Amino acid sequence: MKHLDCVSSAAEFPFLPPCHPHIIDSRSIKIRIPRRNSMKYFSLFVGILLLAGFAFAADIDGKWAGEIVGQNMKIAFTFKAEGTTLTGVHIVNEQETPIKEGKIDGNNISFTVTLDMGGEMKIPHKGTISGDEIKMTYEMMGQAGEILLKRAK
Repeated sequence: MKHLDCVSSAAEFPFLPPCHPHIIDSRSIKIRIPRRNSMKYFSLFVGILLLAGFAFAADIDGKWAGEIVGQNMKIAFTFKAEGTTLTGVHIVNEQETPIKEGKIDGNNISFTVTLDMGGEMKIPHKGTISGDEIKMTYEMMGQAGEILLKRAK
């Protein structure tokens, strides 16, 4: 069948009036179906989420001081966030110990401190940042504890 703008011969198409505009050869119809690379779009989506997480991550960089609740013991931390990685030091009795395995996710932080107490003791910490305060929990020798910190001025 030819591409027809009009029917010039009623003998070929007796059921249509002359110059009927609706007759089109199916080979003249071109439909473009875009190829979609779902992995590319998924990667873009994940990238946007990560950037949004960095943009809304709490500002933790700097020195924080406070006390271990119930023990009246002074404690301080110096934190530095790089993306979702948290680094810094734990300071008790003027002794600095680096924090390890530090992570930051929005307002939530987690890290470990390894102390040498006649053998290495790994103490996990988890906390929530709220403005200029951090409320943190830790576990040491099966006992849970709480630390309240304020940003040092």
